[in-house]
Amino acid sequence: MSKNQTKASDLTLFSALDSDKYEKFVLPFIFFPLAANEDVRVEVHLKNYDSFIESNAGGLQILEQQFGNRFAIHPLKGKYFNILPCGSTSRFFTEPIFRSKWTKISDIDLMHVENHLVNDFDELEKEKPSDTYFALKRGQHKKISGTLCVKTSEFYSSEWRQNLESYFQNVVEEDKLRKKTHPFDQPFYYHDEFVNYDLIVPVHGLPSSIEGKNVRPIQGIHISPNRPPYPEFEGCATWGISEERKKAIQGLMSSQAFSELLPHLAQEMNELLEKICIDKSFSFHSNCASIQDHRIL
Repeated sequence: MSKNQTKASDLTLFSALDSDKYEKFVLPFIFFPLAANEDVRVEVHLKNYDSFIESNAGGLQILEQQFGNRFAIHPLKGKYFNILPCGSTSRFFTEPIFRSKWTKISDIDLMHVENHLVNDFDELEKEKPSDTYFALKRGQHKKISGTLCVKTSEFYSSEWRQNLESYFQNVVEEDKLRKKTHPFDQPFYYHDEFVNYDLIVPVHGLPSSIEGKNVRPIQGIHISPNRPPYPEFEGCATWGISEERKKAIQGLMSSQAFSELLPHLAQEMNELLEKICIDKSFSFHSNCASIQDHRIL
């Protein structure tokens, strides 16, 4: 298969941003899953669409040459975005344009380097064939995990759209943002999963738990600027770098395709990727040395 040919897509990785803070992640968010999987597409919606396209023209051209029409970037539009300006929440009320069987709604800083993305959810479907989505409920809280996977056609239903309209009408009528009433009494970083709960559960019910199964597989490395890459103490939240994932991302970063994209990544992004390749004694692995060589100065 040539790099411009596409296989029927069974899963779309989907994210949306309403600020430029996390735009440095967009190019690698597109590259890694497409390089590792043939049956995946990527779709991203951006508030600062015009400026991003202009400033990242070179990198986007490389991605188009490598992956053809397997990814798309769109302007973030709609009245809901104007009602609730929150970069970590907009992906929950923005509907994807790609219509794959599955849509995995994801943080933009999650690098999907595993090569079995579709299979993980096909296996969950065998256990719960009538479920419209797979996610985690956060303990006793009315929160649904910010990373989840949905059956596209069943999830984005007329009932879902009606609930969306009612939810935001209530936010406006009650002036919840200005008054900081629930869930907007929570810190900015945390209230998004409360919103996700209110948009999903009235329509699709609570997510299922399946014994012995991970109903919210991460499938990659979560390069969160708010966490250390490796554990600093017991129970510390990290990027989730297993040996298997490290090997996978090192292989992808050693490819000719990545070497062509690398000069177009932001320096801060290169520095974050370097941290994956550093072991606990802070010595570099040889097949990540090219990142240092190609930093944008």
